[in-house]
Amino acid sequence: MICIDSDCIFDRRAIAELTACFVDETIGAVGGRVGISNARENVLTQCQTVVYYYSFQIMKMLQNWTRNVICISGCLFAVRREHFEAIEEQVKHRNWFGVGVRDGEDRYMTHLLLLKGLKTYINISAQCWTAAPNNFRQLFMQQLRWRRSGLRDLFWTVRKFWTNLEVLHPLTVVNLLIPGALQVLWPAMCIYGLASGWLAENLLRDMQLYFGLWVVIGLLYNLYVRWHNPEQKVNPLIIGALGMWFIADSFLITLVALCTFDVGEWGTRGTSSRKV
Repeated sequence: MICIDSDCIFDRRAIAELTACFVDETIGAVGGRVGISNARENVLTQCQTVVYYYSFQIMKMLQNWTRNVICISGCLFAVRREHFEAIEEQVKHRNWFGVGVRDGEDRYMTHLLLLKGLKTYINISAQCWTAAPNNFRQLFMQQLRWRRSGLRDLFWTVRKFWTNLEVLHPLTVVNLLIPGALQVLWPAMCIYGLASGWLAENLLRDMQLYFGLWVVIGLLYNLYVRWHNPEQKVNPLIIGALGMWFIADSFLITLVALCTFDVGEWGTRGTSSRKV
């Protein structure tokens, strides 16, 4: 079974590349590489283009080493039918303290498959392109949905810690715990920096260094995609704004996500009428 997003554009060999991976009987689900179809529409879509590229070309490739990718994107998600049917009811009845949720099902499904002892994998030769949010409201709601999903998964990992430790590769357990824990701690660190005066003393200098670092990342990124995905090229100066977004993103969105775990709506694709 292959799950896709309604706005996805597939490379002509995407399905063949996905299904080829199932020659390994231990693999329960396979994902593809997701690019941005509206990469140069505005500053928001350009920034997201770099984020997607980093996520799939670096982070998920590192997870491929253990065949324990912790989140196969719902944009392009292939799963063996028998394994999907085995977890289908758990996905349908997922809830947060009795309140039904329907966002983040891709991450939840991936984690369920991993806990069954199956492998998950990303084949970057299976490529698709999706439309990124082109305004602040949609971007905020998308990032909020992703943050809720990641933090729910963090708390579920803590709750099932020993099960995760028994079944998963140790590096996978670390990857499930550390990024989420840092996200939870980041607002507290920012508040401490304001209260102690550290931010007032160092903010301007650090922001300049941070902006410059992201511009360099943008230049290196353009050199790479020039030969591999020229349609994903961006303006390096605009990418400097991405670093500024991350600071606000990690602070505000984490706080909102921690307070709205029971919402469970997409935010960018309408609302659900289902009540639990």
